[in-house]
Amino acid sequence: MKFLFFDLFSLSIIGIQEIGNKEVLGYIIEELNNPTIPLIKDWPNRHNGKWKYIISDACGRMFQGNEYLGFIYDESIGIELKKSSLLPFKNYFTRSPFIVIFRIYDKYDFVFVNIHLKARRLDENENERTKDEALSLSILAEAMHDTVGKI
Repeated sequence: MKFLFFDLFSLSIIGIQEIGNKEVLGYIIEELNNPTIPLIKDWPNRHNGKWKYIISDACGRMFQGNEYLGFIYDESIGIELKKSSLLPFKNYFTRSPFIVIFRIYDKYDFVFVNIHLKARRLDENENERTKDEALSLSILAEAMHDTVGKI
C-alpha cells in the first residue's frame, strides 16, 4: 500500500494506493479511532478524531487481484465527503483515477484525484506506457471541469 498525506490547515486527508482488499481501510480506521498500538496511542499531538474512509471500486489489476484506491479522513475537524467516483479514463491510464470531493468547514469544496500511474520498468520499451500516462495528466486536467459537475 502507498500512502499520500495532505495536511491542509490541520486537516487530515490521506490518499492510499495499491489496496488489495477493500476491508483493510476499515482496520486502519478502527486503530486510528480506538488505538491499541503504543505508537498510535503515543502519537505526538494526537487528538481523538472521527476517522472515516472511502474506497473505490476496482480501478485496475495488480499482482493476482484487483487494485482499489482510497482516502481516509478525519471528520471531527470539519471534513465531509460529498461525492466520489472512478473516472472513465481507461483509454489513458492503466488504472482508472479516483476522484473525491470533500467539503471542509461546511464552506469549501476540495477536489482530490488519486491517480496510480504505471511504474517504470527496467525494460525501456515498457516505459512508453508510463510516459503516455504522464502526458495524459493534461487531458485529465482539461476534463476535470466537466467531470466534477457530473458526479
